Amino acid sequence: RLLSGERMYVPGKLDKVNQWTLGGTWRVSGEGVTAVANSVLRIRVAAKDMYLVTGSDTGGSIGVTVDGKPVSQTPHAGSDIKDSAVAVTMAQLYKIVRFDSFTADATVELRVPAGVQLNTFTFGS
Repeated sequence: RLLSGERMYVPGKLDKVNQWTLGGTWRVSGEGVTAVANSVLRIRVAAKDMYLVTGSDTGGSIGVTVDGKPVSQTPHAGSDIKDSAVAVTMAQLYKIVRFDSFTADATVELRVPAGVQLNTFTFGS
């Protein structure tokens, strides 16, 4: 469980699918996590599609990798991805990763610019 407030996180090991970890400085609230500096979120997923819901209108570009490769260099870029990033222009749902079929284990990493709030992830199968 994350504690509310601003703090620096050291990324933990992801031993299992559906685990996630933060790296860098984040501000945590009941609404979500907001990037402050050098902010990274890494998550192991089992899904066909991965969506991200943002909670801020702060502009910024979130870099996305899948299994360590820029998502645009894989066949897995969601429809809101351009050049391995999603441009956050408003609080909404963004389609960030799309696999051809259900994938049992993939690691997705987001490099989040300061001021961008992440609220939740949703997944499709």
